[in-house]
Amino acid sequence: IGSNLYKLNAVDGNLIKSFGDSGKVEVWTAFSPVLYKNMIVVTSRTKIHGFDKNSGKEKFSIPIFKNKNYIGALPWGGMALDDKKGIIYFGTGNPRPKVYGSKRQGINEGSNTLFAIDLNKKKVLWKFKETFHDLWNLDIAFPPIIADIKVKNKNYEVVICATKIGNILMLERSSGRPIFDIDLIKVPKSKISSEIASPFQIKI
Repeated sequence: IGSNLYKLNAVDGNLIKSFGDSGKVEVWTAFSPVLYKNMIVVTSRTKIHGFDKNSGKEKFSIPIFKNKNYIGALPWGGMALDDKKGIIYFGTGNPRPKVYGSKRQGINEGSNTLFAIDLNKKKVLWKFKETFHDLWNLDIAFPPIIADIKVKNKNYEVVICATKIGNILMLERSSGRPIFDIDLIKVPKSKISSEIASPFQIKI
């Protein structure tokens, strides 16, 4: 976790001064970057950044959120790269304050969400939200895993992610469609008069 990305010589540990500004570029991240083609891909608080791996020059910046009316939901659990498809996957944290949401009404789009970002088209490919208007600190804190599986003699390319709720999310990598049925159920209203909780959540 830090506010700079550094390039080091693997032999002697010294900064490679030709990269960025004397060996570093300024970008916040909570987990390791990945290499895709000739780029270093970094997930920051609100954007995906692609830097030239040799010069450190920024090649693109992809916004993660459209209309964020709250704080929190940072990507921090790690990411996975499908280098054949050019897609990265990562989960986001919960909105803040974490157990009281009267000042962040609505479902808090983009929080508690598994994202797929197309690095070639430079856009959010799909997103899957697990918890709506989170009031229980149930961020998606685990790194996703990509795998090829077979279910009932049919092959699937999937991304898999464990969650704090206890779910194992298994989604098709290109579309975000769940491999197994996921149902929503009606849940109780909040007993706090100023809190408008989501009327539905995923059945577990």
